[in-house]
Amino acid sequence: MASPLQKRVVLAIFTIFQICASTSTCPTQCSCNLNTKTMTCDGSKDATVTIDDAALSKILKQIPAGTEELVIKHASISKLTQGLFMHVKGLIDSMKNFTMTSSKISEIEPLAFENFIHITYLDLSDNNIVPQNYTFQELLHLKILKLNNAFSPISPNLQFPKKIFHGVEKLEILELCSNKIHEIPIGLFNGVCINLKSVNISGNRIHTLKNDTFKNCPKLKNLSIENSHLDGLDANAFSGLISLTQLNLQGNNLHTLRISHVEPIKNATINFDENPWTCDCSLIFFVQWLQKENVNLDLKCKWPLILANKQLLTLNVYDLGCEKPKVTEISKNPLKLFEGDNATFVVEAIGLPYVTVNCTHAKQGTNRKMVVIYRHSIHFDQGVARHFTTIIMDFVQPTISDSGNVTCHVHNILGEDKLVIILQVLKTDNGQRIDIVIFVSGIMAFVIAIGLLIACLNIRNKKQAEKEAKANELMAMKGHENHAFEDNVKSTNRRRDSIGYFPTSGACKSALVPSV
Repeated sequence: MASPLQKRVVLAIFTIFQICASTSTCPTQCSCNLNTKTMTCDGSKDATVTIDDAALSKILKQIPAGTEELVIKHASISKLTQGLFMHVKGLIDSMKNFTMTSSKISEIEPLAFENFIHITYLDLSDNNIVPQNYTFQELLHLKILKLNNAFSPISPNLQFPKKIFHGVEKLEILELCSNKIHEIPIGLFNGVCINLKSVNISGNRIHTLKNDTFKNCPKLKNLSIENSHLDGLDANAFSGLISLTQLNLQGNNLHTLRISHVEPIKNATINFDENPWTCDCSLIFFVQWLQKENVNLDLKCKWPLILANKQLLTLNVYDLGCEKPKVTEISKNPLKLFEGDNATFVVEAIGLPYVTVNCTHAKQGTNRKMVVIYRHSIHFDQGVARHFTTIIMDFVQPTISDSGNVTCHVHNILGEDKLVIILQVLKTDNGQRIDIVIFVSGIMAFVIAIGLLIACLNIRNKKQAEKEAKANELMAMKGHENHAFEDNVKSTNRRRDSIGYFPTSGACKSALVPSV
């Protein structure tokens, strides 16, 4: 039986042999670390070493057995082709991590990673890849995927391929920073979201986060969309994030948050610094949540100017311009109508945030005969926006038994108000109905006749005025002509007196005899 000393000697010899064997098989362009089982090939360390497509093919043929991590940096690879990694097929069980950064990759062919099905870590950052659907579908065991600054710029008119991560169902960490992505398409995370725990899409150009983007991500804990030009959040942008603990939206263009945004993130640690908050009543839910949870954030108003640089934590409902609810009747109350007729009653409510309205009849069965329509509008009163809700209630063929009270309750976070509408349904026989119709028709005919008479009088007065105006104009013209004739006669007489001219008899008309 071998002594402990002999065992140590044999183990040392075996280790030396293994090191020598590994060193001898490590490609000349790379370095191999037996302890970490890592092979690193860096094209930037030696200017004489160029890792191009041909060199990469040779490197992959010389990977030492047992290598768990392959790192290739600063190469000049045009594309990753199908079959490129066929030489690592024998290393499937040991190869876990693959990094290929800053290597000028522009294309990844379908099934390029078919021999890498067991890797759990992939980093393709700092390349120029044209994104395509199903790029990573062979990586069934992938848990960490880093694609920071990995893609070529995408035109705003083109959508980021929403099935690019299809098949990567075990993915837990995804990084997509600095890719100039303009939009996250709905369904991008479908199929991969089930196990996602961390997503970082900072440094992009995502102006709007759409509804249900992370709907199927129940395990997502960390979400970062920092410095991404984000200026809008759809109402259900954060729906489904039931496990969220960290949310970073720093350095965007967010102006407000709704209550639907606050609910999914209320248990998370948030970073909303460097956003131009508009401090109006739409921000009330966010402000109240900050105050309730005593969140220590240095968030400040950008607008309106009167609140500029004021901390959100110090604001109250009146600073934000909120208004208590109030409801008033527009139609005449009580509402009277005959049995079987239809009628409409209009109610107007005011309040900010917009009020919630509920109008119900005291008799449950009558509610089926009420059609209620709600319309929101904004009116400006001396430059101040007032938020109205118009409630239109149509009563469809009610009966005597439907008479009673209809109560409209309105409320918002500042309080509540109510209005009681009295519905009176009258029973009439046919004769009474005819009499009422005749009476109403007579009144309408009388009103129309009066209107026509007034119109005729107006027309006659107008014509008389036109006649008088024409007569006055004619008289003025005749007077002007008479004055002109008299002036002409006087002017002629003056000229005759100045030259001594006198009229002569008919026989002497051609001779002028000067006086001696």
